Amino acid sequence: MGRDLDIAKPAFYQDILCELYERLRYGKSDPRIISVTEITQCLLYSYFHRHRNVCVPQIGSLVIGTAGHRMVMDILSEKGLIVERFVYAKRDNIKLIGRVDVYDPNTNTVIEIKFLRKIPPEPYKDHVLQTAIYKEMINADRALLVYIQTDDLSNVKIWRIKRKHNILDYAFERAKTLSESLVHSTPPKPEKGRWCRYCPYAFDCASLWKKLRKTMWKD
Repeated sequence: MGRDLDIAKPAFYQDILCELYERLRYGKSDPRIISVTEITQCLLYSYFHRHRNVCVPQIGSLVIGTAGHRMVMDILSEKGLIVERFVYAKRDNIKLIGRVDVYDPNTNTVIEIKFLRKIPPEPYKDHVLQTAIYKEMINADRALLVYIQTDDLSNVKIWRIKRKHNILDYAFERAKTLSESLVHSTPPKPEKGRWCRYCPYAFDCASLWKKLRKTMWKD
């Protein structure tokens, strides 16, 4: 039986990258199970991603970054560190889950590693929140956020993330908002951030902003 593959068309390889990216991620279907990543980014993006997954323009970088990240985890594991540790917490019928990049049991330290094209002067807020939430979920003594510049190995920055007061309350509040939005199919409010530039749901977001402005004007 012959194969009907359009191997001479760019779309064929674009589809492969999109499929690969989905395989590298773990699926989410239960609206009562919310990931830490989902609540530290725009809740509307997380909502749309659950309802209608879209392959983003920077998919190539994401695939390479995710695959490379996991290979680094393999080496760290060989050095005796615990990698991709699954963590969770429950509250009010909502389960908040996540995977800590690296955990050092000897020093009770949480380590989150991010590969970036260019390291900013200060760490991104969502990365800080993610690391701080993991620190609280594990009750770690120390939490490190590591930035590695992909085109310059000599450029590595490490921030020590301090314990944030009531961070789990904040996390579950956002998890509850997203969970209820998913259950009732009512999108949460858009949130502006660094993710807006490449957001594949920009049109949907703009339409929702327009509706919200009309509602606010009526009120």
